[in-house]
Amino acid sequence: MKLEHYISNTIKRWPDLYVMDDYQTSRLAVLDNLFFTIGTENEWCKGGFLAEHLRGRTGDKRNFRIFKEDAKFEDGFFERYSILQKTHYKLFRYDKLQVNPYPVFDGSALSEMIDGKTNSLHIKNFELTKILPDWIEGAREIVEYAIGYYKDESMFKRHCYYPKDSNFTFWDKYVIDQNDYFTRFLQKFPK
Repeated sequence: MKLEHYISNTIKRWPDLYVMDDYQTSRLAVLDNLFFTIGTENEWCKGGFLAEHLRGRTGDKRNFRIFKEDAKFEDGFFERYSILQKTHYKLFRYDKLQVNPYPVFDGSALSEMIDGKTNSLHIKNFELTKILPDWIEGAREIVEYAIGYYKDESMFKRHCYYPKDSNFTFWDKYVIDQNDYFTRFLQKFPK
């Protein structure tokens, strides 16, 4: 499955979660959830891509949601949902829609890429020897975004883990831990 098919269909299926001001920012929101978040029902397939695991079995085969083409967006799609999102964000004192990266932990798709094996609870562990190039590029895109995010205080000061008081010990350790994942990823998957 192509990464762009996954992204456009995910935005279309869950606009309340992923629609931002434009397609590119919405795309980053999907990449963030796909590669950084644990517990998303996505798991690596032997074809080298992530797919949503659908509960239940058909014979001995697992069911996965595979998208074979890009979703089509009607005129005004992003504008309509973006207005709803902006209203929600203003309630929480955000002045613009931006992607605030999820924390990367062991067990996320990104850490599985770094480790070279999956830790999926749904399937027998297998060595992650094949990852399609567009999926590597998508992971690189969100990693590079997150690196810039954690360097820019105007972006990260609204992060849920950013301290409200003067105790920055946790935040500093958190950023170091996140950057460690990003560095290891870029070392394993250089351009």
